[in-house]
Amino acid sequence: MNPRRVSIVGLPLAVALLGLVAAAAAFAISVSQHLPWPTILGDQLVGLSYIVAGTIAWVRRPGNVIGPAIAGAGITWFIGDFVFAPNPAITALAYAFMWLPNLFAAFILLSYPTGRFFSRTARTLFTLGVAVSFVQYAVRLVLLERSPDYGCDCRNPFALLPNGAAYDAVMLVTRILAVLISLAVLLLIVQRWRRASSAGRRQLAPVLFAGAVGLAAFAADITAYNVTGASASGGTSGVAAITGTLVVLARAAVPIGFLLGLVRTRLDHALVGQLIVQLGQSPSPERLEEVLAATLHDRALRVSYWSPAAQAFLNGRGRRIQPSAEQGRAIRVVERDGSPLAAIDHDAVLSDDPELLTSVVAALELSIDRNRLETMVHAQAADSRNLPAGRVTLLYSDIEGSTALLDRLGARYADLLAEQRRLLRGIVREHGGREIDSRADEFFAVFPIGSTPAAAAVAIQRQLHDHAWPDGVDVRVRIGLHTGEPAIGDEGYIGMDVHLVARLGSAGHGGQILASAAARDAIADELAPDIGLRVLGEFELRGIPGRHEILQLVVPDLPAEFPPPRVARLESPTAFS
Repeated sequence: MNPRRVSIVGLPLAVALLGLVAAAAAFAISVSQHLPWPTILGDQLVGLSYIVAGTIAWVRRPGNVIGPAIAGAGITWFIGDFVFAPNPAITALAYAFMWLPNLFAAFILLSYPTGRFFSRTARTLFTLGVAVSFVQYAVRLVLLERSPDYGCDCRNPFALLPNGAAYDAVMLVTRILAVLISLAVLLLIVQRWRRASSAGRRQLAPVLFAGAVGLAAFAADITAYNVTGASASGGTSGVAAITGTLVVLARAAVPIGFLLGLVRTRLDHALVGQLIVQLGQSPSPERLEEVLAATLHDRALRVSYWSPAAQAFLNGRGRRIQPSAEQGRAIRVVERDGSPLAAIDHDAVLSDDPELLTSVVAALELSIDRNRLETMVHAQAADSRNLPAGRVTLLYSDIEGSTALLDRLGARYADLLAEQRRLLRGIVREHGGREIDSRADEFFAVFPIGSTPAAAAVAIQRQLHDHAWPDGVDVRVRIGLHTGEPAIGDEGYIGMDVHLVARLGSAGHGGQILASAAARDAIADELAPDIGLRVLGEFELRGIPGRHEILQLVVPDLPAEFPPPRVARLESPTAFS
């Protein structure tokens, strides 16, 4: 067994055992005093729930002091029961330190869930609370000779300077300060809640609500003592009894809420399994952001992708961005072998659950690797039997001026080509199509009946037009669409339809989408109202017998004017839209 693991688990368990001993002793003292069973059981419930929750939190996150603080609140909760011990020294010490759990509770509320104070004001309030509390402890030990709240009719053996008047004056001032500090902490918690994001509120909810109720009840309890002379622990005032009950219930709700939060966190971790399944379906960038945002409960989550070609992060639209954390946000860079893959802009509070965030990052890394693998390896002859048969629409594209790009970029052209193929594959898949071949700068895809090849072609041109490319170059592709019934051989599709769509695409210009008459009939129903078809005329296509009508898709936000097709023209163009 790992010695480090033993030490990590051993200390929390030792503290928990100490707490159980304290609980057992407190239980025995309460029973001997014939206290009502509801009081005894309620007292045990609060203390033990803190000890259990604190131990679990301590073991799960050894570096976070919230766990030890919760366990400490549980152990010190039983100090008040020792006021009834038949020993003057124990009684006096217990009475002096019986409110020590309040300091642990204040620390938890002001530093949850990280174990670090969430603001300078929170740190200042806690420091002031510690100072006021220790003044009370010292005064009760040194100035108070005996108290009616003692479980025994005995004198305080630590009262070196017994002075009843001084004791009453100091305690009055410190109680007033305790009320003011409690109200200030309550206000600070409310402000923190109001300013928190949805993800932050989800994380804070299990503890802060119960803590706020407990603070309000505690302040009312002290106020009732100052007004009536009776507190929940020692009086019969109706107000004191009500506030005392609220204090007990609220304190019990804090560790219970914490445990429920741990259960909810486990459920969130279980969602990562579903996330991996959804990312395995290669969703679009927009859908991927939706899936991650739903898993992490962060609606503002954004994902950017590292482009080796552009040497920059790009958003889902292919535009260059520089990930930077705004207030309340954080950036998590996804890397593989020291090289960036992506960056997640997420709510900063999610960093408080590193296990969940790490699992989500691993799922995203797996998805990116899968997409890159598909960019490198894709089905050809081995999958030819699975190609859609019958009437299909073929898409062909190639890069205009690829030789000039290669000459300009040199070795970086390979990254540009890989990124261009990745974009095309994603769009084709998103619109129901399938890649059938890619060689050099050429790309072939097939769309069966029911898919949207025209929308895919438009999306390709838009994406490439908006994408950030290295050295400010433009990657302009010409696209051809043709519908037919090509035969399927061992090497994939064969026949005249394949040659026709290749000739058609090659006849265009960068940024242009050309379609055959057969494709027009197939895609007419899927075209958006603002997209038109312009008949360019009838032309001869090299190696393809007969005359062939060529049409151009006219898209409002894309270039629409191009030189004539680079083929022999037979008739004057007409217009069709």
